[in-house]
Amino acid sequence: MKTYLPISMFFIVEIIVVTFILSSSGVLPENIASHFNGAGVPNGCMSKEGYIQFILLFAVGIPTLTVGSISFAMSYASGTINIPNKEYWLSNQNRTQTIQFLKSHVAYFGILIASFIAYIHWLLLKTNSVEPPQLPNSLFFVGIGMFLLSLLLWGLWLVLKFVRVPKD
Repeated sequence: MKTYLPISMFFIVEIIVVTFILSSSGVLPENIASHFNGAGVPNGCMSKEGYIQFILLFAVGIPTLTVGSISFAMSYASGTINIPNKEYWLSNQNRTQTIQFLKSHVAYFGILIASFIAYIHWLLLKTNSVEPPQLPNSLFFVGIGMFLLSLLLWGLWLVLKFVRVPKD
């Protein structure tokens, strides 16, 4: 695996998400329904400018902070990494490749987070396009379900990578 590909993909996805948020926010009303009760009825709102700042901060800040801090921690605290067959994968012979795989894998995690935040933005666009605003709970739960399924597959990929030790 090319070591630069996952982090490049992460930055490309971040650029796409920011572009999507900025280009689509013009259709939002000045007062945006942004918080909802269990029935999808709005019970909180924010200004359009406040919402755009908030969603951009989340869309860029959370994934970047997650990817950056975990990658940094793996570079300097590899002794605390807990993976199956840790002795083999973090041995002097395999440590560099293992750390690189983990950094790449966390970049995919950042892509999942950024994509989910973009989905939430899309859902709020849809919600605020009708009067009165109504959160489509089915779409909200489908989005959460897809995000959780993606996280499950991401975690399974991680475990399966390290659960077996290659035979030399």
